[in-house]
Amino acid sequence: MIEAAEPYFEDWTAGRYHRILAPLGRQIEEVEHRDGTRVALANLSTGTAQQLYLAIRFGLVEHFAETAEPLPIVMDDILANFDDERAARAARSIEQLAERHQVIYFTCHTETPLASGTQLHLDRLEMGAAAAAEPVESR
Repeated sequence: MIEAAEPYFEDWTAGRYHRILAPLGRQIEEVEHRDGTRVALANLSTGTAQQLYLAIRFGLVEHFAETAEPLPIVMDDILANFDDERAARAARSIEQLAERHQVIYFTCHTETPLASGTQLHLDRLEMGAAAAAEPVESR
């Protein structure tokens, strides 16, 4: 799973980080810069940490699909804390993932850099407390 996650993380960080270090049987402890220096997870910026966690999830999806039938993947605004360049890189990875898996991506950010075959734009739903309390049949 870590091996499958590393290319995503390396791409999204424009090669700044190239390895995810997890001693056998233990949790991920550090990531490694391309120059070999190591950075503890606690010292990563929020955006870089979120990219690492997303790369791990993508690695898990890829690893699982090697031995089982692909499952649908649901994402909700996972690019919200990425800077523009990293969001664009991650969006390309999501599109590539969607070539092999069913991907459903929710966002309320119209600037999300995803190209898609199918996009549904839903109007914002606003319901008052009285409307929410009505039985479904009467709506």
